[in-house]
Amino acid sequence: MHKLPTTSYHLDNENLSKKVFDARLPLKNATSLLYFKKKGMVQNLIHNLMYKKQEDVGTFLGTWLGEELKSYPGFKEIECVVPVLLYRRKLNQRGFGQELAKKLGAKFIEKLLIKKSSSRTQTFKNGVDGGTLLMPIL
Repeated sequence: MHKLPTTSYHLDNENLSKKVFDARLPLKNATSLLYFKKKGMVQNLIHNLMYKKQEDVGTFLGTWLGEELKSYPGFKEIECVVPVLLYRRKLNQRGFGQELAKKLGAKFIEKLLIKKSSSRTQTFKNGVDGGTLLMPIL
């Protein structure tokens, strides 16, 4: 079995995920579970989750991240998990956020962010470009 490329960002509060969002939104902590590489195993997992409707992938990843975070002090006080979706119809199709909230004993609040306008696909943008585009439409 292949080993997925984990970030261990939850162990370092000055990680790349936090730095990307800190300028836009004040956060106590931020993390990412896996590194993404084009044509890699993580891209394949995400593709299966998003386009082949394999919800078990979302459930697996949400459970995994939840287990990692609940044992780390910087994430013990999470009150809620908020999905950031570009398409409302995808909310209940993936299971990641719901499972993460369940593992952390947190609320899952699906209607906290409101999309103000339509956007183009994020598929070909890098993480920073996609985040830059995403913030103004919410």
